[in-house]
Amino acid sequence: MNMQSKMLSLELLLSMLDQSGPKFKGSAKFITCIKQQLCMSLLKNGVSPAPRVFKAALQVFVTLILNFKTHLKQEIGVFFTTIFLRILESPHSTYQQKTMVLQLLHSIFRDPQTVVDVFVNYDCDLKQVDIFAKMLHQLTRTVQSGSGASKDAGYFTPEQEFQLRSRGTDALVSMVESMMRFSKLVEKDFIWLESGEILPRSMAKHESNEGGDLESSID
Repeated sequence: MNMQSKMLSLELLLSMLDQSGPKFKGSAKFITCIKQQLCMSLLKNGVSPAPRVFKAALQVFVTLILNFKTHLKQEIGVFFTTIFLRILESPHSTYQQKTMVLQLLHSIFRDPQTVVDVFVNYDCDLKQVDIFAKMLHQLTRTVQSGSGASKDAGYFTPEQEFQLRSRGTDALVSMVESMMRFSKLVEKDFIWLESGEILPRSMAKHESNEGGDLESSID
């Protein structure tokens, strides 16, 4: 398939995924098609040396991760480990590849629910890879050392190294800010009892009216 055909296919896929409604997204046939065909195609194009194809594939990744994560746990885990992490870890990845992945992570981690879902679905599952921890570690390394390549290798200019560290910082900050925002949402809607139990505030207020002030035990 030539470059133009690949770009057209990826752009049409992105448009279809973005504009699909709830019924379409919940269709078993549609989800099966994504798993069996789209994800495999993205894994191939996700390592394309052509910047335009690589960028288009990453845009489709973002849409899948943000809108279809409940159906694609295994597939999304593969995206993170075999594409995103490898590109950031490798000193031989191009500057454009590293930059695009960091921009993608910045976009993904701006959504608090997605950040929490990554942690719960992978790091809290003994059968899965600790993706959240690995991403946090790799972003920290990027902030500290940029590309990770030897200075003598000459792969990246000082300006490119600075830009990589800057974009790594942006992604890391978006992750932390999302966790803080999610924490505030939880504090607003739930309370922690002295027993360690967590209850919705609406339930706690209902029980406190029947006897015993549950919320007072938290203050």
